[in-house]
Amino acid sequence: MNNCKKLLINALTIGVLSLGSAFLAHNSFANGANGVSNGAQLTHKEARHVNINDFEGEEVAPTNELGCSIAQSNTTPTSQLLSFTFRSKSTTGYLTAKRNFIVQPDDDNYVLDDQGNPIITSTTELIEIDDKTLPIYNATLVYILGSTSGSSNKEIYVPETMTRSGQFAMRITAISEGCVSATGSQFASNYGNVWEFNGVEKITEIHIPSTIKSVASGAFQDVPESVNFYYEGEELSEVFAEDWTDCPASQIYCTGDEDYKEFKDSSRDVGVGGTESIGEQEDFILGYRANEVYPEEKYNKPLTIQYDIITVDDNGHETVETRYEELDILSTNTPYDGVGSLARSSYGRDFDVKLEENQYVDDTSVVFHNIYKVDTSRSIYGIFIDDPLYIRPSISYSTKQDISGIISYHASFNSTFMGYSLFSMTMDKNLSIVSEKYPEPHSLYLDIMSNEYETHINNIKSGKTYIRYLLYNLYSASYHFIYQGDNGLEEVTIPISTSISYQLLSQDRGNSVSILLKNSDVASDFSAEKVVYFEITNLTLYMDLFGTSDSGAGSKIAKTAVSYKFGYVEVFSAENGANVFNWNAFIFIFLGGYIVVYAAAAYLVFRILKEKFKNDEFRRIKPKKFLKQAILGGLGLGEVLYAIIFIVMRTTGFRNTIVVFNPVDPLLIGFTIFGLIITGYFIVQVVKFVKAENERRKVIRLHLNEDVDEDGTN
Repeated sequence: MNNCKKLLINALTIGVLSLGSAFLAHNSFANGANGVSNGAQLTHKEARHVNINDFEGEEVAPTNELGCSIAQSNTTPTSQLLSFTFRSKSTTGYLTAKRNFIVQPDDDNYVLDDQGNPIITSTTELIEIDDKTLPIYNATLVYILGSTSGSSNKEIYVPETMTRSGQFAMRITAISEGCVSATGSQFASNYGNVWEFNGVEKITEIHIPSTIKSVASGAFQDVPESVNFYYEGEELSEVFAEDWTDCPASQIYCTGDEDYKEFKDSSRDVGVGGTESIGEQEDFILGYRANEVYPEEKYNKPLTIQYDIITVDDNGHETVETRYEELDILSTNTPYDGVGSLARSSYGRDFDVKLEENQYVDDTSVVFHNIYKVDTSRSIYGIFIDDPLYIRPSISYSTKQDISGIISYHASFNSTFMGYSLFSMTMDKNLSIVSEKYPEPHSLYLDIMSNEYETHINNIKSGKTYIRYLLYNLYSASYHFIYQGDNGLEEVTIPISTSISYQLLSQDRGNSVSILLKNSDVASDFSAEKVVYFEITNLTLYMDLFGTSDSGAGSKIAKTAVSYKFGYVEVFSAENGANVFNWNAFIFIFLGGYIVVYAAAAYLVFRILKEKFKNDEFRRIKPKKFLKQAILGGLGLGEVLYAIIFIVMRTTGFRNTIVVFNPVDPLLIGFTIFGLIITGYFIVQVVKFVKAENERRKVIRLHLNEDVDEDGTN
């Protein structure tokens, strides 16, 4: 009895002490004692003093050579993000299939990806061509080349539109200077000297469609004075330059009343036959940083953005604060960013601003400084000529988008375990938008992409197609923390590391976004309990139409996507009363309680059975054997209970939705496997016990073990 009691107490003590040691060792690891920061960068940095005097003498960038537009301006309760696109306008022209015209897109929405496909935003205009929905851009007619045979050069029909099959269309709205060149000197390409072979003098008529709203000075100075011009509109636009042609006014006809020859239908839309470089390539540097080759301060001229912050007080009065911020160089290969042949024809970047609740950025106030035109005849270093330039971007978006119009979100469950921290928030789709066109509560997608929605309305109503919401391009977003470190408040930003690029919000309500991080990947002294503020930066919300076929296969529907990027999305704030659940403490307390309760129960059972079978020599309790079975039983039951705990933990409080390694997984697998093995072992033991007990009862019932006197009878 005393031996059994002593063994149980010793087992309990050893279990508690070993568990405490393991917990303390783990706690030291979780707090970063042995951790090393993996790529975390402090976001706060000392900024150079910048003001308007730094930009005296700047000239405006030539808008016919360099364009800049604000493609998006999106807000959250704490930030505003603006997406900018810079374009080198004098780069590529598109030739018609007959190669007799060259046009160039002149549209702020005209941006192509690396594969040459247009990037469609909420402000991109779309058009139906041959049962396809394509983006259409305003364009300028740069050169009229005529036909190489000369037989078609008498009558020139300027096309209304040009279509690049399956990609985009261009609506020709303007004609540039030097459109007709007698010598080809302004167009250095394989087709630049076409007029030398066929002669400009052969032209008798030039037909201009009503889509042309402006014609530049000197557009048709090289044509014969006998040429007749036919404009399809009722009257010439006011923005036709006075000297757009040398021909007499008597030879310029407006055919809107159809008294004159109608425009040739076959020339209204033509196909794209190729691309050509137009004239001299214009290159621009968008900010430059000093480096080891040119370390002088004069080479440290980063792209600087100027903007106004508007603060609105409780009475509606506005105050204006002008800010200047230097932007980092995005290029990893050069100490500058640029557009043109030295970099790319278009260049996009985002700029996000932290704001108070009563503040906003005046988009019309934005100006970019420290832009330089490149002298291509010189080395890439020492590239500056004359004074720096500035440019004021145009606004190409239709409306600012607030994140609340797309989703609502709030913090939910936060926890820590084994040197990992998990933060969760609930994201719900906003399906309560009301507009004039769609008065019933609906998704913002209907208003933004109404043409695409109406095109697929039948499949949407039947359930074959639905609006899909995604957290998109996760690898381009970052986590931003402010936490109480060993040396005071620390601020850290790290990129999102995940094997997937997006997360689907599948439900209308209760979508969980759970973020799991290894503490040492953030900082050596980081843990969830120390976090003061946590947000995701540069988060993209993406919507499109997703269809399913009769076979059940699903795919996204082309040209139905729209996306918006947001600067700062709050995930966790200690100020808002968010708590962190410590799974380490829970498991330690549960294990300690389990050992105490199990040991007490085992001891109680031992006392009861010992007293009950003290006179039964066959079932009398043997302390050592009972202790062995009790320990095995405790381990088995503990394995099963912890397997259940880890299953519950993995599916609830430590369930991550952004895919990374989860420390619960190996524990869950290990405890589940051992739990099943031990459960199987005890099932076998129970079967053996039941079988033995039945045999014992049978022996007792039939008196098989009793001696019987032989009386000579059967």
